[in-house]
Amino acid sequence: MKKYCILLFLVLIPSVGFAQSNIVAEVAGEPITWLELQNRYESVWREYLHDPSLFPEVSQKFIHRDLKKVALDQLITERLFEIYADENNIFINEEELETIFKQIYSNNALFLTNGYFDETKLQRFKMQYPTRYREIIDRIRDDMLDDKIKEIIKGQFYLNDRELYDAYVRDNSRIQLKYLIIPDSLMPTNFPSSPAYVKEFHKEHKFSYQAPDRIRLGIIYIQDDDFFPSSKPYYKYVPAYRKDAHAQARIYAEQLADLLNSGYDENSPIFSAHHVFETGYLEKDDHIGKLEHSDDIIKKALRLRTGRYHPSPIEQENGWIIFKTIGKKGGGIADFEDAALSIWKDYISVGRDYYFDCETENYYDKNIEHELLFEVDVSYISIDAEELQFDIYFTEDSLWNYYEYNLEEFVTVRDTMSFEKVREDIIEELTKKAKRRLTDSTITHIKERVSEHDFLLGYPGAEIKLFQKYIENMPYYREPYPLVQDTIFKTSVDSMFFVKKGTHYVIGLVNDRRLVLSKEKNSLKDEVQNLLENKWDTDWQDGFQEFYSQNKNAYFEPNLYRFSYIFIPIDTSRVIIDSSDARAYFSENKDKFIQSDLVKLKTLFVAQSPLIYKKVQDIQDAVLDGVDFEIISDMYYEPHPLVEKDNTFININDLNEMIYLCVDTLSVNEISSPICTDEGCFFIKLIDREKTDGNIFELMKSQVFYEMKLPLADSTAYSTVKTIYDNIASNRDMLFNTHHEDTFYTDYLKLDDEYTVIDSLITLPKREYDELNSLRIGNKFPKIFTVKGGYAILFLEDKVSGKKITGYDAYTKAHDEFLSKLQFNEGKIFTEYLTLELMNRQKGYLTYIFGGLRETPLISYDDMINNLPGSNIIVRSAFTKEPYTYSHPIRFTDHGWGFYYVVKKEVETPQNFESIKQKYRQEYVENKFKSWMDSYKMQKLVRIFVQ
Repeated sequence: MKKYCILLFLVLIPSVGFAQSNIVAEVAGEPITWLELQNRYESVWREYLHDPSLFPEVSQKFIHRDLKKVALDQLITERLFEIYADENNIFINEEELETIFKQIYSNNALFLTNGYFDETKLQRFKMQYPTRYREIIDRIRDDMLDDKIKEIIKGQFYLNDRELYDAYVRDNSRIQLKYLIIPDSLMPTNFPSSPAYVKEFHKEHKFSYQAPDRIRLGIIYIQDDDFFPSSKPYYKYVPAYRKDAHAQARIYAEQLADLLNSGYDENSPIFSAHHVFETGYLEKDDHIGKLEHSDDIIKKALRLRTGRYHPSPIEQENGWIIFKTIGKKGGGIADFEDAALSIWKDYISVGRDYYFDCETENYYDKNIEHELLFEVDVSYISIDAEELQFDIYFTEDSLWNYYEYNLEEFVTVRDTMSFEKVREDIIEELTKKAKRRLTDSTITHIKERVSEHDFLLGYPGAEIKLFQKYIENMPYYREPYPLVQDTIFKTSVDSMFFVKKGTHYVIGLVNDRRLVLSKEKNSLKDEVQNLLENKWDTDWQDGFQEFYSQNKNAYFEPNLYRFSYIFIPIDTSRVIIDSSDARAYFSENKDKFIQSDLVKLKTLFVAQSPLIYKKVQDIQDAVLDGVDFEIISDMYYEPHPLVEKDNTFININDLNEMIYLCVDTLSVNEISSPICTDEGCFFIKLIDREKTDGNIFELMKSQVFYEMKLPLADSTAYSTVKTIYDNIASNRDMLFNTHHEDTFYTDYLKLDDEYTVIDSLITLPKREYDELNSLRIGNKFPKIFTVKGGYAILFLEDKVSGKKITGYDAYTKAHDEFLSKLQFNEGKIFTEYLTLELMNRQKGYLTYIFGGLRETPLISYDDMINNLPGSNIIVRSAFTKEPYTYSHPIRFTDHGWGFYYVVKKEVETPQNFESIKQKYRQEYVENKFKSWMDSYKMQKLVRIFVQ
């Protein structure tokens, strides 16, 4: 009972500020008051006392806080259901209510006759006690409507047995992928990427890529602590003893190195007492964790024979290390995989000449060197019939005659169309026929003139070329060669050729024809290369000119905007809280303020990498061998914010949740198992733990008062800003001027790419820019902004449209966009080539350019690929593929194409799905319902002001 009274007292605390604000939450603009929350809170508390198992989400540590959250969630859910019912016209009619009434009271003696429900007694009860009956019916309606709405919503997620089985298999299956992303930025823009030539480029320039000498080390750490008397541990704090132990450790290290180099058995107890740390491959200027003199260690190790320990120990602050070389990779010419990115960058920066050299050699070899070729000399006229100009005129009589002669064409179901209505159509038809006839006549005339070797013709748009020489199989590309190339080499000398494509005609004569001699062919290489380069450059220029002409009018300087805003701060100074209420609140929530122990940690962090699991295993082995954690941390040191807080007291509540849960179970000086997160893996040693003592309330007083005042101040501020927002539409309203003390004005500013911060206070995201651009000058933005320390209403004071970008600036913008488009297309082509190569089991050496294939752990249907935005869609598509198959090229991110390979697929196929079907259906529908509710809360702008 005492506990219950305290609870009531706590719930009533907010009433101290009730006059200042009565709002604890808001759903679609409608408030939920403190009184409503208090009443629901008391009801939930009574239910909890009766049966705590009804509330599995309530922790014993924070009973009151969690029950308060349950109460508020219930109120919010009920409001959302009311809105959903109104939107979807859901209700329980009187007939349904009466049926439910009968079911509830079917065994009540008041309505029974001879053991059966009596309809007459029900009607008599309704007439005698109408108010009581209406109260019962209303209560039934409230109880049953929520259930009905929930069932309707859940009904959207119902699956038949087959669909449910597929969902179970999908949700309980996992997949492992390898994937590669090819960034657009690594694609060339002045020649095709041609990945097939990269390997050849490396062979020709391999001496330019040198690999450094690299070594792997085995390291033994000899600690000074091992040379202090175990019975007198305090010696380590005496400088003289510390110096002596350091000297003894050095002597021991020298002797151990000498023993090991002389062939001493490494399986002996002496040797097995020391843990050997093994590094990955290192090169000059690398670092070994936080070991002192690691650059010196690597230099000396590079000169050691494999398997030999360096005779001289290397000094550390708390001991000495000896080391041996356990693996070497000699320097010299770098393998492709070791220098792939550098090779590729060089290739795309200087590879244009190399590409066209290779293309020329290939083209020459396939089409010229071993072929019988002829050279022809031709003269021709090329003309487009669309450009021929004819004076065409029709008399009225000729038009009328055509109308009369073709009268049946102008008869409709209702009547005959008059001459005046169809006159223009007749002119158009007659013009087409006349132009076709005149064109045929003109072409016939040109043929006659050309056959007589007469090319002195004058037609608009006609191109006349005399004595043009073409060699068979050469890569000519300019018109009209592609049109006539199959004809001119088959036409005999002094004979006319005629080619037509669409409205384009080429008419000419073959003047001469000769055999190309073998000794002449060599001189054709330069011409082939020039033609190939010019064709690519011409296509590039034509493509750019087309892109520029389409987009040159689409470039504008950014618009400039000037804003005003009304800022309403969350002012806790106006909320009055009695000190006794604060003490009572603190007493009930003491754990909340002092639960967080201060802990001192020693942290070892291993970042995500392909070798993370090997490193984690090595660290675990060292821990099991009893190596001092300080030494292990130095050996495998990698920077991380938590590592930087080593040996200082930190609040346990500030830790990552997974690390917190682990540290909370550790004893002092205990080392954790690996804690793996998205960043990597952590090993934690708990050095010390302390709780805050003394007068806790006085220490936390300001925090307690602030926490009690904040919900009231927050809801007061929101009520104020909401009232202003509802009553002011623009800065032209009279009420706007009444808030001049809270109104601020900005300078002109432009919108940034992703979001715009106004006066370091209001954040306007990119998705709301269209809304801003649709605003009239002076109007408010249709949203209340939550800002640091309060709320704001934004008004558009002025907008200056950006000037059109013209001339060179527009040209530059179009040029940059066109290059990005080229890289986009090249990236897709490169990805298709590489995927096909791997599918055909070719060596995937090109993957090294982009860091090699990355591998995921086993992931589930809704997971992402190593936190890549949007990659959960790719994962879902991967579940449709079989193991050991590749995807088609896909757009992995905004910056590159890529593909994936299905390494492993673990598909859950339950032996007896029937036994778990109903339970899984409930879980499935419940999870879908929760997701729907979360989305609906966002849609209906649910706001909570209490903590």
